[in-house]
Amino acid sequence: MESAFKDWDYIEGMIDSAYHEAALKMNLSDSEFSILYIFNEHQEGCNQSAFYKESCMTKSTVNSAIRKMEKKEQLKKFYIMLSI
Repeated sequence: MESAFKDWDYIEGMIDSAYHEAALKMNLSDSEFSILYIFNEHQEGCNQSAFYKESCMTKSTVNSAIRKMEKKEQLKKFYIMLSI
C-alpha cells in the first residue's frame, strides 16, 4: 500500500509541475492559471467561491489573483460574479 501512495505522490508532482510550466509559459502565476482553468470549465461565469472551493486556494489568494488579472486586462469583472 505504501508504494501506491509513493506512486500517487510522484504522479501528482509531475502533474503539478506540468501545470506550473504551462503557467510560466503564459506569464501567469500558478494561482492565476488555476483561476483561468476553473473559469474555462464553467464557461458561463461563476462566483469567487467556486474558485477557492475548486482550487483549494484561500479567499484572499483568489481575490488577489483576480484583481491582478483585471489590472493586466486578462480578466474582466463582467465575466465573474463577485458575490461570495
